[in-house]
Amino acid sequence: MSHDAPIPASLALDGLAGDARNAFDLAAEMHYRGIAFATNHPELTPDQLGQTARRHLKTLLTTKRLEIDTIRIAVPKGSLTDPATIDRTLDNAQKAFLLARDLGVKTVSLNVGNLTDNKVPHSTMIAAIRQLAQHADAAGLTMSLSGGLANPLRSVLKEVDYDRAMAHLDTGMTLAAEEDILVAAEALVGVIGQVTAADVIRAGKTVRSTFLGEGQLPLHELLEILEDQGFRGPLVVDVRDLPDGVAGARHAAHVLHELLQT
Repeated sequence: MSHDAPIPASLALDGLAGDARNAFDLAAEMHYRGIAFATNHPELTPDQLGQTARRHLKTLLTTKRLEIDTIRIAVPKGSLTDPATIDRTLDNAQKAFLLARDLGVKTVSLNVGNLTDNKVPHSTMIAAIRQLAQHADAAGLTMSLSGGLANPLRSVLKEVDYDRAMAHLDTGMTLAAEEDILVAAEALVGVIGQVTAADVIRAGKTVRSTFLGEGQLPLHELLEILEDQGFRGPLVVDVRDLPDGVAGARHAAHVLHELLQT
């Protein structure tokens, strides 16, 4: 892969301060294939993006040769595992599905909450996820779910039993939970619909975010496992927790160019 070829990865905009257009320019400059953003992005919320704005956004990104690979559904803490937040999460998800459909996005991601500390009846949570999976499927979307450790997530996906309800492997969250990322990837074989790449350094109970490739994420080994599994993305670079998101985005682009070049 030449350094002018697009990286088969997307840059999440949520950790980049300033105007969204500057973030688009950065993604294009560093040859990311696309972008990703959350539904609470200051300039890209479903409520702010009317139909005219949605058409303009698609046109603008096309001129920069960028795609929107995935949209993250912003949810309150607790998400679908807390009775105080489950209804708001469902509402947020529905708005995200409509936005994704209008923008031609094929994947949405949702953190369902901590599956090992569920405060709602298990059957209620499964019914809520199944309802969302049905709506996502009707909109032609893949819904990638995260929720803590790999095995509980796999069990939930099996109960939901929708082909387009898949797993979102968030490396930063996985490492922070002290789970072996390579073991998690193997446990979720066949059901990984999205990977978010974020690196951390963990020392005891302290977790510090760092540039991709400079922490405890075995990125090369993970990419090899994903390739063996036939994973086709989206692969998202997340710089939200870095003190300098722009520098992190540039560094990640260089790292991925080297790892993914053929």
